[in-house]
Amino acid sequence: MPGDPSTKSPGATTTAYGIERSEGEWARLKAQNHGIQAYLGGKLTPLPAAALGAPQRILDLGTGAGAWAVQAATEYPDAEITAVDMLPLPQSFTSLANFKFVQVDITQDLPFEEASFDIIHARFLLMHLPTPEAHITRILRLLVPGGHLITTEWDLRGDYAHNTPILVAAAKRLEAKMEAKGLVPHFASRIGGVLRATQAFAEITVKVVALPFNAAVVSDPAVRALTETMRDSMITIMPYWQGGLVDPEEHDAFLREVSQSGKDWYCEHDMVFTCSRKKL
Repeated sequence: MPGDPSTKSPGATTTAYGIERSEGEWARLKAQNHGIQAYLGGKLTPLPAAALGAPQRILDLGTGAGAWAVQAATEYPDAEITAVDMLPLPQSFTSLANFKFVQVDITQDLPFEEASFDIIHARFLLMHLPTPEAHITRILRLLVPGGHLITTEWDLRGDYAHNTPILVAAAKRLEAKMEAKGLVPHFASRIGGVLRATQAFAEITVKVVALPFNAAVVSDPAVRALTETMRDSMITIMPYWQGGLVDPEEHDAFLREVSQSGKDWYCEHDMVFTCSRKKL
């Protein structure tokens, strides 16, 4: 399977979310980023670029393959972009003059001064961390007054589905595995309330995009394309994510289930974008 994260490569290592960082996984992460950025109209965030002002320092937490951070470095050549992850960037990564990478355990103290970043970005990060509310509080300290916290989270649900029993079972397995690891299932559905509870922001924008896994039932072209992106990404990682959300003996049936023609099947998942401006 193209982009199969189980494909071994020299130096492949396991991430905090339980998927080996291999050549296939790097390819999946890059394709996923490309699809999300296409949905955003090529922008770094759902907000108009003008709303972000002229940032001087940008932090990308959980950078993965570094694609978002590289785009930020390209769009803001006068800014300093810092990308952080628990594991190294891919060996093929090409850096830019205003880009630097810091390998650090994100769950521990971060080696940055308070109020030192104009923009902090985190995509699919908080869902993989225990006590995400506490991590938001830690991250907030690094943001300058008036700075922006930008997050994207993913909620693999199974409560609104039709003719997709394996997808529903996979969602339930993920919930159980996350709870067993002390993580917060469905944190994406709570993040807006968590951000508001901090009372640290002057403005909070939350955008929820429902993706039904089956692009045939989607009329909006942008949402249809994003549905296809995330479908392909999930098909690739479900057999391996968190030790496997699809059992080996049901893998062929899983592929048939998510490749059905027509509109008589769906399993709705949510992508939640947030953009929050810190109080002055």
